[in-house]
Amino acid sequence: MITLTDDLLAIPVSKNNFHKFDLILQNNKLDKYIQHLGLPPPHPSVWQICECESRDHLSDIVKDKDFKERIDAAEHFGFHAGSCSFSADLKTKIFIPTSNDRVHAMGVFKVGPQPDKAAFHDLVEELAERILELPAAKKNILKKTLWFQNEQIREDLHELGLPPPEDVVVLMIEAETIENVVEFIHDAEVISLVKDTLSHVPSLLECTCFCADIVAKINKDEA
Repeated sequence: MITLTDDLLAIPVSKNNFHKFDLILQNNKLDKYIQHLGLPPPHPSVWQICECESRDHLSDIVKDKDFKERIDAAEHFGFHAGSCSFSADLKTKIFIPTSNDRVHAMGVFKVGPQPDKAAFHDLVEELAERILELPAAKKNILKKTLWFQNEQIREDLHELGLPPPEDVVVLMIEAETIENVVEFIHDAEVISLVKDTLSHVPSLLECTCFCADIVAKINKDEA
């Protein structure tokens, strides 16, 4: 996936039209701690998070022959079958601004048949808000971001030959150190709230939660 990403970003259309592009690589630094919350072991995954200044910039990328050829060539190692590609509306809350490097933890929650998509979005957002109001969160968590899928680029992704995405909600929390995240996860109030919610909404167990290394490939804000 790293090689594919580098190949895609070497194309002129990518350099001209992507405003930001991050590669998110899963690591195992939190695997043994996440189980304290009653969550399943994470599924292996790699994420590409990209931003464009406008829909036109994205359309230029999708329609580019060289870009599509590289996406097509990636099908042989399962890129298409295993992908979940979508655009998203972001909701971000910054608790403590800092320019230091951060530890990132992600949760990807699959929307099941019950509750429905809108209700599930509300449920995850409410749970995140309740958890992050706890003292352990206020002490240890710097930032929270939620990704809610939208339909803005579904047709563009279809043109690339990518399958329709599974319905998911993505949560990212950021802390200064891995010790901050571990302290947060081990907190009795956090554990109680998460386990109580899981007992009432077992569909939340259809998730993968992990610690991530973020590799910034393009960032024109810092250019």
